Amino acid sequence: MNQGELRVLASVSARNADDQTLRLCASEEEAIAVSLRLSGCHQTEIAKRMGISGAYLTMLKKGERTLTVKMARRLIEATGWNLVRQYRDLQSALRAAQGRPREMDRISYIASFSEAA
Repeated sequence: MNQGELRVLASVSARNADDQTLRLCASEEEAIAVSLRLSGCHQTEIAKRMGISGAYLTMLKKGERTLTVKMARRLIEATGWNLVRQYRDLQSALRAAQGRPREMDRISYIASFSEAA
């Protein structure tokens, strides 16, 4: 995921979770589940807003399906919370700090300067 995509994920109306909530998420699946909980809406409503079935949302929450950038954007818009984006940003930063960034992270960082222009 590149920095431009991360910026797109950060919906203007979506709220950031506090630092403790972010740190307590041990996986992206937990970040998805917490976002659903924070939304205050039933999972069926969130799935409807995302344009997917409730069963598919459950599979995303369990890690049985991959949350694509496009689907993450829909989740953020549907729940009103940026937690999944925050979690992905944190994981990327941790990889970089540990000296093991993914090639995709580096390419995304380089491209972010032109995408922001």
